[in-house]
Amino acid sequence: MLKNLILFLSLVFIFSCGQRSVGDGKIISPLKAPNHDGSYDLVFESLNESIAGDFSGEGELIIQENLLKIKLKVEDSPADTIHYQHLYAFERCPDLRDDLNRDGFLDEYEIVKKTGTILIPFDSDLTQQEKGYSDQPLSNPSGKYEYENSVNVSLLFDDLLLPELNTQDPFRKLRSLLGFRFKKTILVIFGVHESTSIPETVLTRGHLSQHNSFPIACAQLIQR
Repeated sequence: MLKNLILFLSLVFIFSCGQRSVGDGKIISPLKAPNHDGSYDLVFESLNESIAGDFSGEGELIIQENLLKIKLKVEDSPADTIHYQHLYAFERCPDLRDDLNRDGFLDEYEIVKKTGTILIPFDSDLTQQEKGYSDQPLSNPSGKYEYENSVNVSLLFDDLLLPELNTQDPFRKLRSLLGFRFKKTILVIFGVHESTSIPETVLTRGHLSQHNSFPIACAQLIQR
């Protein structure tokens, strides 16, 4: 009887090690996780043009054979400026419907109230949310810059599925891969030059300066 009980508990342990718990209490196997392979186009639209000017840029995100590759080519953005690039789990780009204080501008605080915090910061290191966050692309004197990076998808999701230990940082974790699709995400680009005049009503969440966190463009990920 004791041997049978030990055998049963061992089998339960082995079976559960290859599975992941999700938010509703159900258990799913990673083997049944959604296949995220696909190609996505990013066509940007300007945000806050009266301050940031017209933004021009495009990009692509490709996931194939467990590798995510992203390429961005920006032709017109605020010059000589560091640009933060945040992916959010949200299905549409923000617009003036999301302007909570009705000052005529969209700020980081208002965007995050709608989209939730940052899921993937596209910076110099995509294996961990925090790791490369201080290393962002810099536009040249003409407002141009290019960004290209890649990451093993398993490493990316391993980090995104870690427990949410710090609710005060600017990042969020995924409770599960169920329901997550890249076609239901947006990429927002931030940053104007430090000399730019910005109204005091434009708010930040505190981890970036008012200039670094000023939204200038957004793109939905359109699956090919």
